[in-house]
Amino acid sequence: MTHDATRLPWMRPQGELVQALTDFTTEFERVTGHGTAADGLVEAWVDHTNALTRLTIDPRLMRGTSSVELADSVLQATAAAGADLRRQLDQLVGSAFGVDPADVDPLSTARDAIGHIELAGADLRHSLDDIMNRVRRIQQDAAG
Repeated sequence: MTHDATRLPWMRPQGELVQALTDFTTEFERVTGHGTAADGLVEAWVDHTNALTRLTIDPRLMRGTSSVELADSVLQATAAAGADLRRQLDQLVGSAFGVDPADVDPLSTARDAIGHIELAGADLRHSLDDIMNRVRRIQQDAAG
């Protein structure tokens, strides 16, 4: 994937970078997610941290609905609000950093990083084994 370097904050002059990051932080903190359930009778809002900030339940839902069904509707609305929040944050990150979040698989990225760390560790162990073998040879030569 190619990116327009002028859109990537870290490729901008320092003053523009600071402004871009300030703008991103401000926008990030303003993002809220909204979700509904039970045909819109339950609405939930979450802030940028995914914390529930508001919940409304239409009194009509209370009639003839069990507490289990009501709780399920609240959970569904909250989950929908979280999904809406993630969608908006993905768009914000994409526009701010010039990347498509769909192109970034966090699990694959984490696995790749772990793979690189494991390879580096194996290389280090191999190097340390070589050094220890040389030290043993030097000690044997010195002793013998």
